[in-house]
Amino acid sequence: MHDSSASGSILLTIEQRRVDREQQRRLAAASAAAPVYCPLKELRAVDPGDAGLRAIRDADVIVITSGFALSTYLAHPEWLDAVLRSPTLLLLSARMAAVAQSAGTATTKVTILTPPEENQRGVAALLAGMRYRHAVHLCGSLSVAHSALPDDVERVQIYENYWDDECESRACEAIDTALTHGPNRTEDADDPGNARQPDHNRRINRILVTSPSAYRRLRSIMQRIPQCFTVNPVYYTLGPSTTAAIEADGGLAVSPGSRDNVLQTAIERLLVD
Repeated sequence: MHDSSASGSILLTIEQRRVDREQQRRLAAASAAAPVYCPLKELRAVDPGDAGLRAIRDADVIVITSGFALSTYLAHPEWLDAVLRSPTLLLLSARMAAVAQSAGTATTKVTILTPPEENQRGVAALLAGMRYRHAVHLCGSLSVAHSALPDDVERVQIYENYWDDECESRACEAIDTALTHGPNRTEDADDPGNARQPDHNRRINRILVTSPSAYRRLRSIMQRIPQCFTVNPVYYTLGPSTTAAIEADGGLAVSPGSRDNVLQTAIERLLVD
């Protein structure tokens, strides 16, 4: 049951499964409507091509900064050249390292390293202290405006961050439906048109945004269904690139203020505020 004293609703641009159950419970209590989990992306694996595959097999350091890129890499054991000495996997977080280890990557004698700071700057700092011959970054179709990785790190695309008008329409419908239906919804039976307008206290006023691309897509959604959002929502981010994008647009962004467990920390800040 939701806390009837909660004012405003919460939108998280991630999958619900990424949030632990205790935080899910607290988010529900802090939101006037059920929290909306709406990842603003559709990720699809792509073939790296012959040149990309050669680069992966030749690399002595493989940099992976996204969970989907890691799952794609782990799904292709043939990308590891059996003749080559085992490469070093430089992963963004301890959580990603645990995923790699549980998948059996460690049994192939692959060295797994994680930076003390869960962002590209942390990865770049770790690379700066390493000696490597050929480093490859397994990435998607989008990247931050200013990559912190060294110029000598080769980019190899293994997935695409897909989004089109149909994806946006589905997201708009999901958000609108979540706010205009469900527990504690009050409607004026004599005014059918009002039935599609969220109650003022159910409008989204706190948003967890995971990336600059998610923020750009969110802004387009907000223009299509402005009735679902307050005028000046507060945004909670996972890192400096997203914070900078929001602030450049005049929005209020709250960074996690921590170098690790950034998702959990960002949600905690949202809950405390």
